[in-house]
Amino acid sequence: MRFTDMADEMFGAAQGALPAGVRLATAKRGGVTITRVEIAREGLAKPRGRYVTLEMPSVSVLDERDAAVIETCAAELRALLPPEGPVLGLGISSFVMLSTESLLSISFSSSLARYGGDVAVGAMTVITSVSQLCTMPIQGICQGGQPVMSFNFGAGKKPRVKEAFRFQLTLCFGYTTLFWLLMMLVPGVVAGIFTSDAALIEYTTWAMRIYMAGILAMGVQIACQQSFMALGQAKVSLLLACLRKIILLIPLIFILPCFTADKCLGVFLAEPVSDILAATITAITFFSRFDKILDKGAGKV
Repeated sequence: MRFTDMADEMFGAAQGALPAGVRLATAKRGGVTITRVEIAREGLAKPRGRYVTLEMPSVSVLDERDAAVIETCAAELRALLPPEGPVLGLGISSFVMLSTESLLSISFSSSLARYGGDVAVGAMTVITSVSQLCTMPIQGICQGGQPVMSFNFGAGKKPRVKEAFRFQLTLCFGYTTLFWLLMMLVPGVVAGIFTSDAALIEYTTWAMRIYMAGILAMGVQIACQQSFMALGQAKVSLLLACLRKIILLIPLIFILPCFTADKCLGVFLAEPVSDILAATITAITFFSRFDKILDKGAGKV
């Protein structure tokens, strides 16, 4: 099994005539052959930085005999991380987005139980399950795109960063648009996957069209917000992660029912209103800062 970012392949074959500013060293520990390449200057085929290639046998976390191999790999990864800096900060926005789900669920459930009873709460349970089918794939797309954007940002390749972002945004927005069409056209069919109760399916069909009305905007919001993390803008990303759920959605769950005759309508309406507002604010923030961040470069972020 071989894990590498290609630095070893580029310079390993030229050990006798390495370019100036390139250092290469090999070692063997715990059954793992380690090749370390350090590039100390710009202008080479790889950006400035440290690179590690690990050659090791296939391992299993369940086999105690592989503990030495796993520990060796972990030690090499730890050595690549800075002793202090933005590592924790870059993951904090994702943590906030996921950790607020329970608070959001309590807010929806308490309001719907008060205004609509068990049927409304049951519909919300179905809708929450369905919404995961939308949000989880686009989260995966963005998390997969972050290393690509971060690498090219660090290498100063602005066109590649823009190309990666456009591809990510197109995938996210395209997927959420298709998902939105599905929810608008056949919500009853989707609800029927989760329950066989006719009354619950009928109520969920009505509620899902309202709740999902703005979900296509989430593709834009998440793509831009996650891209801020890839560009080292942890504070901005954290603020935008809090924007949709904590700043907009949770207050709207309790405010909008005061202005609608049907209180449950107001509760469900909070979701598309917050989706569209958050996507608009996030997109404006991102596109107004994107070129400036690229011009400054990774070293000044």
